[in-house]
Amino acid sequence: MISFILSLAIPNIGDAMTILGATTNSGIGFLLPIIYYLRLEKEAPRWSNKKVVAYFVFVVISLCSVIELWTFVIKKTS
Repeated sequence: MISFILSLAIPNIGDAMTILGATTNSGIGFLLPIIYYLRLEKEAPRWSNKKVVAYFVFVVISLCSVIELWTFVIKKTS
């Protein structure tokens, strides 16, 4: 039922791929592994080199995802 409702709201496959690429792909491919890594490395100092890189990549990927969704919405509404 949910898939049917989404198929009515999303007119073509390109739009669906853009939405999934900016949300699901980023989450599964980058954000969840970073969260998993940070939870595994609880013993390491908070500001170790690897943790700082993990935090940085997390922020950059999150910002890129938000920017991609924002530009998609702007393009579709104008």
